This record gives sequence, structure tokens and C-alpha cells, in this order.
Amino acid sequence: MSTVRKHLQFEEFISDVPTVFDEVASSDEEVVVERGGKLFSIRRKQARKPRGKRQFEPDDSLFAVIGIGASGKTDVSAHKHSYLADAIAGIQNDTEA
Repeated sequence: MSTVRKHLQFEEFISDVPTVFDEVASSDEEVVVERGGKLFSIRRKQARKPRGKRQFEPDDSLFAVIGIGASGKTDVSAHKHSYLADAIAGIQNDTEA
């Protein structure tokens, strides 16, 4: 976790931006800059750890939901937008009644 290293006024920060960024990059400390009564924090962003790929197994619970909502229609992929619009219109008509 970063610690506050220094508190700068905006004008001081602007006059020495490259040095401030070099210091932030080389340490785990943050700089707080004050401008117009508001405080802004500058700190080095931590690298994100890549997530591993999820491997699906034949007994994965995700496969249990396939086909649950069978509508009897076989062209849903080709007409998904019109089916979605019809469904939304039906919901809106139901709420108006």
C-alpha cells in the first residue's frame, strides 16, 4: 500500500512534473496535489495479475442451464433483435394495463 510522501500545491507540481513522476515511479509513495481546495492523489498503478483461463469440464454447472428456456423457435440467433424488441414491448404493455 502506498504512503503519502509529500503534499504539493498545484503550481509547485506543474513547475516540476517530470521530477514528481520520476519519484512516484521509483517508489511506492504517493503525492497529493492541491488545486482549488480539492486534493488529487498521484501514485503508481499496480500491475494487474492476469487471470487464468477457466477450463470447462463435462460436469460444469454451466452446462445445466443450456436449454432451460426453450421457446420452440429455431431462428433466435438470426432474429434476436426483433424477438428482444417484441419481448420488451410485451413487458411495457403488461405494465400499462
